[in-house]
Amino acid sequence: MSPIIIIRHPIFTYTSYIRAASVFGGTGIDSEFPLMATYRWQRIIYDFYREYYDKTDLEGRKHWPIVIDGDKLVEDTKGQMEKFCALTGIDETQIQYSWNASNESIEGVYRAFVGTIKESTGVIKTPKSSKALNVEEYVEKWTEEFDETVAQRLKEAVEASIEDYEYLFKARFVRFIAFGNHGQPLPFVMPKIRTTRTKQPPEGYEEIESILDDYARKMRDAENESHEGKRKSESLWPIMQISHARSRYVYELYYKREAISKPLYDWLLKEGFADANLIAKWKKPGYEKLCCLRCIQTKDMNYQGSTCICRVPKAQVRSGTIVNCVHCGCRGCSSDS
Repeated sequence: MSPIIIIRHPIFTYTSYIRAASVFGGTGIDSEFPLMATYRWQRIIYDFYREYYDKTDLEGRKHWPIVIDGDKLVEDTKGQMEKFCALTGIDETQIQYSWNASNESIEGVYRAFVGTIKESTGVIKTPKSSKALNVEEYVEKWTEEFDETVAQRLKEAVEASIEDYEYLFKARFVRFIAFGNHGQPLPFVMPKIRTTRTKQPPEGYEEIESILDDYARKMRDAENESHEGKRKSESLWPIMQISHARSRYVYELYYKREAISKPLYDWLLKEGFADANLIAKWKKPGYEKLCCLRCIQTKDMNYQGSTCICRVPKAQVRSGTIVNCVHCGCRGCSSDS
């Protein structure tokens, strides 16, 4: 079982709740508001399932919880659903992107919360975005729409929730990155999500933090890149290559340049900034340039016991043969490449 968590910035979700409550005479600022205006429960669910499946084998991790960004779902509905269907095994051709509005008559609380859905004929596009939001600007709008008391409570709720929201936001579709289009475990790791409650890293991390942040930005860009016109395997190549480059960076910092300490190196491996299994292969003769672990897993090849084309030495490759690994796009990683 995989929980599916759809998130949206608390500025929008909490405002929507207050508006819905006002339809049936409520202020929204009541004893139930703290229970509704939080992402703590979603985070607890996410952490529970993530930790549980992290302790099982890789096959079990296919059931990691799925976090979907609600804004992205509205903005790029088809692209997000393609990712979702690939993860869950649902036939994407059966997804409806338009439908008939319901003729059912609904009133009161039910109408307040689902009336818009019932009357819709498709995904309602909105100019609102969760990028670069300033809560102070919304306080003015809330004061005008509601009153100062409601505006202040909304501000407090948003500020109290932002860490949990950003934690979940960083986890959106992380299972897609880690397991690919068909839910099969891919041979690379993802950095753990860090928050203000995360234990501080060993000395020296601040000197390489900006470079690791740059890799994280590149990974997010690759994650959000359009897959139109690409084969399913090709859509993962940029992600695989960034993961490889980040692992190589950590490997060379410690083994080649001796620029980081053993405690920091071990911490980087533990936190998922580098793939310990891939690095272990790089230390062995013949595997110094290995692109990814899947290329040496013979069970994944078309012929039992064979190897990926990118592992074949250049001298043995027939003239005119295009070397392009199907798993990560590698153009050759044998020792003489």
